[in-house]
Amino acid sequence: MGGAAFGVRVGALAALLVGTAFAAQGGAPTPPYSVTVVDEVTQRGVPMVTLTTVHHVEYVTDSAGVAVLREPPGRWFYTVESPGYEFQKDGFGFRGKALEVRPGGRDVLKLRRTQPAERLYRVTGAERYRDSLEAGLMPPVSGSELKARVLGSDSVVNAVLGGRLYWFWGDTLRPEYPLGNFHVPGATSLLPSAGGLAPDQGVELDYALDANGFARETAHLPGEGPTWITGLFVLKEGARVRLFGFYSKIRGFLEAYERGLIEFDPQAFVWKKVAPFPLKAPAIPGGHTFLGSATGSPAESGPLYVYFCNPFPNVRVRATLDAVRNPAAYEAFGCLPAGKTVPASDRHGRAHYAWRRGAPTVSPADELRFIRTRKLARAEARFLPSASGRDGARRDLQLAAGSVNWNTHRQRFVMIAVQLKGASMLGEVW
Repeated sequence: MGGAAFGVRVGALAALLVGTAFAAQGGAPTPPYSVTVVDEVTQRGVPMVTLTTVHHVEYVTDSAGVAVLREPPGRWFYTVESPGYEFQKDGFGFRGKALEVRPGGRDVLKLRRTQPAERLYRVTGAERYRDSLEAGLMPPVSGSELKARVLGSDSVVNAVLGGRLYWFWGDTLRPEYPLGNFHVPGATSLLPSAGGLAPDQGVELDYALDANGFARETAHLPGEGPTWITGLFVLKEGARVRLFGFYSKIRGFLEAYERGLIEFDPQAFVWKKVAPFPLKAPAIPGGHTFLGSATGSPAESGPLYVYFCNPFPNVRVRATLDAVRNPAAYEAFGCLPAGKTVPASDRHGRAHYAWRRGAPTVSPADELRFIRTRKLARAEARFLPSASGRDGARRDLQLAAGSVNWNTHRQRFVMIAVQLKGASMLGEVW
C-alpha cells in the first residue's frame, strides 16, 4: 500500500517536471501520453477500466474510455481490468500489456465484452471526461467538467413533459462540504428527436441552479429531514398536461415518516405537495411508471391506468385526477386479500392472484416465505423468476428494483431489474 502511494506521487512529480521543462523552453506543453480502451466489437470507449502498473499505481478510464498515464518515458506494463470486460492473457497468464509511454503518444487497447450490456458513460458527476480533455480530445458533451457543481447523485427518476426529458435525483454531493442537496435536484435535456444527443453519445443536462451555481432544491417540502421522490407520471386533461409523483419525508435511520402526492410546477421548477397519503397504506405507489389498459397493454382500448413498477407492475390506479388523489383508489396485484396474511385460493385450490383495492402488495420475499411455509406452491409464484447458474442448477432471483415498459420493436413488455442477494449485494442486472 505504501509503495502504491509512493508510486502515485512519483508519477505526478514526473509529469509536473516534464510540463515545467517545456514551459521553461517557451514552447506549448506537449500533450501527455494517453490510452483509449475500446470494446473490440463496437470500437466504443469503455469507462471504468483500471490500468495498474507493476508497483500498483492505478489509473481509471473516463467516460470516453481514455486514461492519461503519468509514468516517465519508457516501457511500462499495465494490468487491464474491468467488470464485464476482459483483456487477453499473455503467455504467463497476465491480462495486460507493456506500453511505450512517451510525451504526446496515444495507444488503443481492445477489450472483449463478457456481459450483455455495453457500458456507456456517467451522466452526472465531476471529471467525467477529465482525461480526454487533458489529452486534447473533444468529449461529446459540452460545458464544465463540474456541471452545476455536482459531484454525484443518488437514484434518478424521469418524465417527458413539453417535449423535454426531466431528470430528478436523490441526495447529491457538492465539492465544498460533505452535505449537499437532500431535497431533489433537477435538470432537463432535449429529446434526441428534438435536437438532443443520441443516447449512445451522451446527455446534455440543463440544471436548475441556486445562487451559488449548485444544483438547487426542487422539492424542499415542510418537515424535518430529506425529501425523496418517486413514481413520476403524466396526466392529460384536455389540452393540459400535468406531472405528478410521490414524496417521502425521511428522518433518523432512513425512516419514512410522511408520504404523499406531489405535482410539478414547470414554470417555477418546483414540486408542490398535493396531499399526504396514509403512511401505512397497503399499496404504496412508487418506482417507475407506464400507462396502459386494464390488461397493461398500451395497444388496447378502454380506461387507462398508471402502473407503478418497483420492479414489478403490482400497483395501479385509474389515470384520472380524482383517482390519483384518492389513496383508496389504488389497487395491488397479488394473492393476499385485504386484511389477510394467508394467500387466497380459487375454486381449484390454486393461489388466486388478482387486482384488489385495500390489499397489500406481495414481494418476492413474501412469496419465498409462503413457499417455505407451504402456503404457496413454487409454480404459482408470480414474482420469482429463476435463472440457470454455471453449474446448470436453476435458482430463484429476488429482484429489488427496476422498471418495466412496452417495447414497440419486440411487441412485448421488457423488465430491467437489479437482483438482491446475488453474487454481490446489489450487483447483477437482469
